[in-house]
Amino acid sequence: MCSSMRWDPASGHAPRGFFGALGDISEVRLVMVLAEPGEPGSDEIHDGVDSAFRYAERCYLMAGGQGHRNVRSIILRCFPGLALKEAFRKVWITESVLCSAEVPAGKVNRDCERLCVSEYLIPQLRLFPNAVVAAMGSKAHNRVKKYFPDVVKCGAVFPPGCNFASTRDSWDNLVSIVRDMT
Repeated sequence: MCSSMRWDPASGHAPRGFFGALGDISEVRLVMVLAEPGEPGSDEIHDGVDSAFRYAERCYLMAGGQGHRNVRSIILRCFPGLALKEAFRKVWITESVLCSAEVPAGKVNRDCERLCVSEYLIPQLRLFPNAVVAAMGSKAHNRVKKYFPDVVKCGAVFPPGCNFASTRDSWDNLVSIVRDMT
């Protein structure tokens, strides 16, 4: 089922793209679900789940590109007054499919998508019953809504989808929802 996905940990292609819940999982109030990981960074090499988490930590807390900066901005607006690392106690970021598509941002085989969502995403979402679940982009939303109808639809945080005015409006809506529940 997953033969169309890229698997090459030495070049960064491994299940990845998850980060957060830096405290107790009961503290999580926002789960951001992205579509699937894009191209790995030029320095990205993985030897397991820990290295994928550490790499994501570096991207979300300190470096990363435009998408990572967008996520940081949304999180800091959701939890004003908290330092970023403290805010990440309240946030879990994951991907609806944990491996990169054969072509960056390309189609994912439907059977592979179903397997990844049912075996990995849904169990993750069950860990956070008190959190707002937000699908960041149409691809993520189309995958998640079948299994989790209360998902909040937002614009993508990574290019090109993050560059539309309506995307910023959807992020504002998410910030309002999260602030209202906390």
